[in-house]
Amino acid sequence: MAIDADLRSGLVTQDQARKLRNELQKESQLHGAMDGAMKFVKGDSIATIVIALVNISAGLVVGSLYKGMELSEAAEKYTILTFGDGLAAVISSLLVTVSAAIVVTRVAAGDEQTNVGSDITAQLFTKPTPLFIAGGLFLLMTPIGLLFGGVGLALGGIGVYLYRSQQKLIADGEAEESSSSTAGGANGQDELQPTFTVPLAIVVGKELTPLIDKNTPTGIRFRAELPKLRAALYYDLGVMLPYCHVTGDAPLKENQYFIALKEVPVGFGILRPDCVYVNDSAENIRVFGLEGENVINPADLKPGAWVPATQRHIAEAAGLKIWEPVDVMTLHLSRIMKKYVHEFVGIQETQGYLDFASRGVPKLVEEVVPKVVTIHQMTDVLQRLAQENISIRDIKSILDALAEWGRVEKDTVMLNEYVRSSLRRYISFRHTGGKDTLFVYLLDPEIEDVIRGAIRRTSTGSFLSLDPSITHDILDAIRREVSNLPPTAQQPVIVTDMELRRFVRKMVELEFPSLSVVSFQELTPELNVQPIGRVSMRPPMQNNEFSQFEADFPEYAALDS
Repeated sequence: MAIDADLRSGLVTQDQARKLRNELQKESQLHGAMDGAMKFVKGDSIATIVIALVNISAGLVVGSLYKGMELSEAAEKYTILTFGDGLAAVISSLLVTVSAAIVVTRVAAGDEQTNVGSDITAQLFTKPTPLFIAGGLFLLMTPIGLLFGGVGLALGGIGVYLYRSQQKLIADGEAEESSSSTAGGANGQDELQPTFTVPLAIVVGKELTPLIDKNTPTGIRFRAELPKLRAALYYDLGVMLPYCHVTGDAPLKENQYFIALKEVPVGFGILRPDCVYVNDSAENIRVFGLEGENVINPADLKPGAWVPATQRHIAEAAGLKIWEPVDVMTLHLSRIMKKYVHEFVGIQETQGYLDFASRGVPKLVEEVVPKVVTIHQMTDVLQRLAQENISIRDIKSILDALAEWGRVEKDTVMLNEYVRSSLRRYISFRHTGGKDTLFVYLLDPEIEDVIRGAIRRTSTGSFLSLDPSITHDILDAIRREVSNLPPTAQQPVIVTDMELRRFVRKMVELEFPSLSVVSFQELTPELNVQPIGRVSMRPPMQNNEFSQFEADFPEYAALDS
């Protein structure tokens, strides 16, 4: 799974992944073979010990009872004979054990054609280091016998020959590479290899390079946050994002950086390394004696200010939330990852989800893909869910919904709505945070009828064909309702019919990206839905329907004022 994840994220190529799988296969085969070999050696060792004990015991009995020896004399004689017999037997046992170990523990990939002789030669004489070690040990045993010294010198000589041969091959390879690159440059031809684009990257200018340098404390802390961001996004939305590449010394404007998606910049920002960031405007923080520079926070697009680091203690004493420059860049990256998370859900990733689900619910996967829906349709559903920040971790519930509705509904847009309705408990919790009340805006029936009449259904799917002026009027009506929402109030949502929900969301997502649109079918029955306004293209007038609501929830009273 780790190799497949690295392959999907572009960290390794197909050839590298294939090589890693072959090595993993060899390791697993070796460990299994070693387990069997250890059991064989264990049994042989136990048998040898038992035989030695029997020989010594029988020798004591025979020597003392039948040979008339003293017990000490019998013990000395038959113990020596037992060890002599053991040494004579161990030579054959050693040869048998070594031969069995070579045969049993020999592993190879399924497509490799090798033999035992070539494997032994390659593994013993490929690197000189083992020969040097073995030769040194034999030389240390020279006082025991000159034979050991001769063997040690022979092994050392072979090691020296292999070392010199390897150094010559390395030198020849470098010379050939240098000559080929020179010839290629002279001919104006370079050998190119196809590569994947970098899926996610942060590129900073030279002034900001120390902030991301892996050898500085700030850079170490920043890089340590990147895996945490990926993990947090996975547990939140169920999407495994690729590793974020970090690059410095780029030719950018002073103190500028950008975040790139598939090598295309999708977000720019400017940091002040000599300042700290506070979530308030420069005008508001002057009352604390702070001099700041107004800026828009790229993470949440709200006003903030850069304050000189020398005034940090004043900001802390004032109770202001302080962010380091690198933290602002981290928050910006988090927003970009969440905004474009659906672009990291493709067919390859969908297949990965199916492979994972197959280990837990294999029958369900077998019945759904491709019998009920194709992998392309499932990918489209997952992308639509992720695009609206609906988690796809609950892959079993998604597959259950596809199995239930996939045979009767072929329109992917509506199929996505049925899947959302099956996730109603999650969607309700996400918008209420566990509270029992959800504040909502309702659409006027006139607006719903206009949108319903503008839906066009074709063989390839549904789309909204609405006059631009009407779209503008609807957005103006929504703007009138949501513009006066208190910043501390719970963020409400628009509730509409299931068949209209997707088109309403598509209509408002550019101007109101944080305004969620849900259908009535996506809310749990026990949830208390509390309307706080009605979106209407008619002129606003006093509506008695919400007077009691304003009395119960005074924080929303500003909506009608």
